[in-house]
Amino acid sequence: MSYEVGNAYEPVPQVITNYLDTYPNDEHKEEMQTLLVDSFITSKNFAGAMELLEKNRTMPVRKPTKK
Repeated sequence: MSYEVGNAYEPVPQVITNYLDTYPNDEHKEEMQTLLVDSFITSKNFAGAMELLEKNRTMPVRKPTKK
């Protein structure tokens, strides 16, 4: 995702966080937050995922799937 938006060196969680900071009232905010949690988990930043989930207790949580 970082590569697609023009920055191959910035971590995906940072790109999404910057987007959410820049567009806090975007109609896709909930989807972006879900992607942010997924990116934290993929990068093994469980603390970042938990922090976001703690801030947004109304955010829907998906059940994990097996890969």
